[in-house]
Amino acid sequence: MVEDYNRCNPTQTLPETLVSEDAIKIFYSYSRKDLDMRNTLEDHLSTLREADRISTWHDLELEAGTEWEPAILKKLDAADIILLLISRNFIASKYC
Repeated sequence: MVEDYNRCNPTQTLPETLVSEDAIKIFYSYSRKDLDMRNTLEDHLSTLREADRISTWHDLELEAGTEWEPAILKKLDAADIILLLISRNFIASKYC
């Protein structure tokens, strides 16, 4: 019988085959006007990052002189999760 992992059960554990030791790679997509919102989210996720459960990346980590578009596309491809920080600024941005 296949167990239903979508049901809410606080004592339920995932089989070891579904649990990865690798950090989950998170890519932030946001408007630069919402930098404070992104920073707040990073603060909330800091415990997971410090425990090496997640690794995060955003455009401000680009090094000077890097061709930004290919670098961002590479990070997008490598991400496990792409977090879209939706706001009116995000919607209005041609880069998000």
